Amino acid sequence: MKIKGMWCCASLIAIGLGGCDFFKNLGDTSPGDNTVYSNAQTAPSSSDAQAPGQVPTIAFINSVPISKADLETPLYEASGGEVLTEVVMDRLVSQQLQERKLTITPDMIESEKQLLLANLNADPNMAQQLLNELRDRRGLGEVRFKNLLSRNAGLRLLVQERVKITEIEVNKEYMRLYGSTYELRLIVTATHPAAAEVINRAKAGEAFSDLAVKMSTDISKAQGGLLSPISPVDDTYPQAIRDVMEKLKVGQISDPIALEHGFAVIKLERIVDGTMPKRDDVQKDLEARVRVRVERLLIEQEARTLLRGANVTILNPALQKSWDFQRQWMTKGQ
Repeated sequence: MKIKGMWCCASLIAIGLGGCDFFKNLGDTSPGDNTVYSNAQTAPSSSDAQAPGQVPTIAFINSVPISKADLETPLYEASGGEVLTEVVMDRLVSQQLQERKLTITPDMIESEKQLLLANLNADPNMAQQLLNELRDRRGLGEVRFKNLLSRNAGLRLLVQERVKITEIEVNKEYMRLYGSTYELRLIVTATHPAAAEVINRAKAGEAFSDLAVKMSTDISKAQGGLLSPISPVDDTYPQAIRDVMEKLKVGQISDPIALEHGFAVIKLERIVDGTMPKRDDVQKDLEARVRVRVERLLIEQEARTLLRGANVTILNPALQKSWDFQRQWMTKGQ
């Protein structure tokens, strides 16, 4: 179980949904519906021009040609569903913008890039370096990255009328940023008996951090179950864990906590006191942060809704399998 998702990795918006040259001949979107048709054949570009009947060559190994056909099915299997999803989303977002007579401006696209940089929580030079490294790892070249920013801007524009900033959310953000936090160690097990065994072994003298490495199914096991300090109002963590942690004394270990999948045992390492600035001094920043969070949730909902409604006809079996898996993964949870 992963208690708290890392930025961008599982999001519909920030990584993974950008266009790609390899698939841009999928065909035109029919006006007035959400059907995206894939063409059975595509004409080679001018750079692929070869003798009639000859398969286009894109590389050589020891003077032996490698054709597009050699790569097509492996590429479909490796990431075809992901990239097809990007193309489908680009076209669906474009459709919605046209129907609502909305236009993306260059400033909106630049704003999306700045949001990505800000989410990396680093100084400007380091943030740009981290973004470049992230793009390299995710295969986000110039085309996919440009389309990613444009798509994010389009989705953000589509949800603006639904963005509501409440005082309750602003108060929660104030407490999350400046209130007291709790530093925990966490062990997640598949069953209640396994969680009870953790507690018994800890009470018998085994170090909780060692038990986390040996027994936890959570990714935090790599650092002995240690989590970043948690605010009681941070709803990216399960409510059950936040409720229990506030009742623990430093050094105390909890009873088994039932989660959606499995059971958790936590140990309170320390409480970090907050530093509460004057509310008026940070009000605008709080509202901006809440707006970004609300927009992100609405954008993910909008993207899932559009993707669910898309009727995509695919003619390649390998691409169909990859698309089915990707679409199921991207649309679950709503």
